[in-house]
Amino acid sequence: MQPLTISIIGAPSDFGQNRRGVDMGPSALRYAGAIDCLENLGHKVTDLGDLHIDRKYQKQIHPTLKNVEGVVDVSTRLAKEVSKIVKKNISRSS
Repeated sequence: MQPLTISIIGAPSDFGQNRRGVDMGPSALRYAGAIDCLENLGHKVTDLGDLHIDRKYQKQIHPTLKNVEGVVDVSTRLAKEVSKIVKKNISRSS
């Protein structure tokens, strides 16, 4: 297997969830050693930290979609960050 260059971005959000604690996923993966495991397989891993999640979206604006504004905001910002990384890596390999 050829080594990969991997960037990790955490999105510690529990918007859209009925249970608290989902936002601890990124730190739990780091604590469990996911990055070390990837590096031990020979991959180059860069941890870019976590997106800052603003808690301003606590109000419910839709009867069944939980914190839909927050879900959309976090998803959009994460997509933009991933897009920047992909474009940066494509221009390096060209």
